[in-house]
Amino acid sequence: MSDHCPLLLDCSPMPSAHKRFHFEDYWLRLDGFHDTVAMAWSSVHDDDPF
Repeated sequence: MSDHCPLLLDCSPMPSAHKRFHFEDYWLRLDGFHDTVAMAWSSVHDDDPF
């Protein structure tokens, strides 16, 4: 009997996952941010945009 426990490692590259969206606070201070957001939202003509 052995008291050792094998450790199996998989060193193959991880499949690329989609990058998640992260809102950045500094975007609020950029020139034209509010206008860009308002224009994008007003361009949606769907009763349920989600």
